[in-house]
Amino acid sequence: MNKSDASEHEHLDEDEVNSKYIPPKNVPISELWNKDQDDQSLTKYKQQLIGGAINVIIEPNIESKLILKKLALIPEDHSELAFDVKNLEKLKDQVISLKEGAVYRMKLEFYVQRDIVSGLKFVQTAHKGPIRNFV
Repeated sequence: MNKSDASEHEHLDEDEVNSKYIPPKNVPISELWNKDQDDQSLTKYKQQLIGGAINVIIEPNIESKLILKKLALIPEDHSELAFDVKNLEKLKDQVISLKEGAVYRMKLEFYVQRDIVSGLKFVQTAHKGPIRNFV
């Protein structure tokens, strides 16, 4: 990142991702489904793409569009470490130690209900040693 890019993003919080991605306008799935009903090929395409997923409700007591089911860390040299996503506050305090340079993958399993989710943001922080939030 050059100096002009850095100054352009100075207003961003530490947790914000430096991205030029602009999410599309939020349009309800019912509106997308009802749009262009006279175009037979577009209607067929939407049927293949969406199917019967209009207003699907998996967990009626959860208002969110996205329901996180599983979060897992998969180190290259270790078995999968799954985390309890039911208590996110407890998850924030959980510490995992990895060797510097360790290769790992993150796995998220989730359901989408009620509408379309046009983008997800995953923020991961790593700290070397016991020092955190040092400016």
